Formats: sequence, structure tokens, C-alpha cells
Amino acid sequence: MKKVLLMFCFVSTALGVFASDNNTGDVQVTAQVVKKLDITTESLDFGTVVANTKDNKPEKYGKIIINTKDNEQEIRMKFADESGLNWTDDPSKLKIKLKNKQNLGSELIYIPTIAKNQLNKMKGNITMDVTGTLSVPENASVGNYSGVLKVKVWYDEI
Repeated sequence: MKKVLLMFCFVSTALGVFASDNNTGDVQVTAQVVKKLDITTESLDFGTVVANTKDNKPEKYGKIIINTKDNEQEIRMKFADESGLNWTDDPSKLKIKLKNKQNLGSELIYIPTIAKNQLNKMKGNITMDVTGTLSVPENASVGNYSGVLKVKVWYDEI
């Protein structure tokens, strides 16, 4: 009986300590919501090119279009080849491989270019021209080639 009474006193005391209001606090939780960045692209087209040529220019520039309603937040951008493994601020450091689906061993090399002034301190709605050069090796197979320049955008301070 003494053990039960002693156990009851101990449990009551312990619960009383944990139930006390004097040891509580509030953590204020806040958030600011901004509009989602919306990115669309338009294809870059070199048209018809000849084997064993370098520095081919596009017939139609590509475009990167970023839409946001928030003109105050700065936007950052990075680029990668189709693998998406090596992201860079400078797209001209990339070598995008264009492949022929009928002859997988045949590749063309595209070096992308975007005007440097378009990559600095971007805010609001932005449309960027994507240009560059295409090198076609002498042994390139006849046919259609395609490749991908990946683009990633985000708010700088978020």
C-alpha cells in the first residue's frame, strides 16, 4: 500500500511539473508569397547546313521568355546541356551535341550565345534571344539533328 501511495505521489508531482503554464513559449511563423516564375521557350533553327562547315548562324533565333508579376525580385538563370549535369552561368561554355536519330554516331556541335547584358540583374518580364554557332564535321551523316539547351530560373533572394 505504501508503494502504491508513494508511486501515486511521484506520478502526480511529475505530471504537475510538466503541466505547468510557466514553461511555454510561442514561435511566430510567417511567410511571404511571390508569384511563380513562368518560363517558356521557342526553338532555335539553323535550317539546312553543309558538311565540313563551322560558325553556321541560325536562320531563326530561339527565345527564352520569363513571365512574373513581381518586378521587384531579381531573377537568376543557369544553363546546361541535355544531361543536366553541369550547370553554368555562361552558356557559351557549353557544347551542345545535336544528334541524328537515324545515325547515333553522327553529331553536330552547337555553342549557345545569349547577350551578356541580358544575363545581369534581371527583373520583371524578360525575353532573351538565343543564338550561337553550329559546327558540322566533314563526316556528318545526311539527315535531321536535334539537341537540347536546358534553362533553369529562380528568384535570387528566395
